[in-house]
Amino acid sequence: MLMTPCPPPGIEWQLSVDRSEAAKYGVDITLVGESIRLITNGLRLGNYRPDDSEDEIDIVVRYPAEYRTVRQLGTIFVLKRSKALSLSAILYAATRFRRLPKSNVRIPAVQSLSQRVLCPAS
Repeated sequence: MLMTPCPPPGIEWQLSVDRSEAAKYGVDITLVGESIRLITNGLRLGNYRPDDSEDEIDIVVRYPAEYRTVRQLGTIFVLKRSKALSLSAILYAATRFRRLPKSNVRIPAVQSLSQRVLCPAS
């Protein structure tokens, strides 16, 4: 197994809210951020410490895994005054490929030996 502290390569999503459009529609920016958190890592409501532990456990609410996709951003609605508005009207998404950082890190190799063994016929 190869262990590295570097983040894996992947796609980085950048989401930006058109604040002027949000203000035009009367949408609270905080509510937009919380809606996005429900789709991504989850919205932290608080924490809890069991009686038999010294560590706290976060209480997080989020959508089920099948609904936590980038496509779901267009299906989420936020309340504006007395009506609902789709996030896609004020939210813009951009992608960027994230590569591993370049560095000269030496990783120790493990040699392995494979041998083929023939069993004698009985």
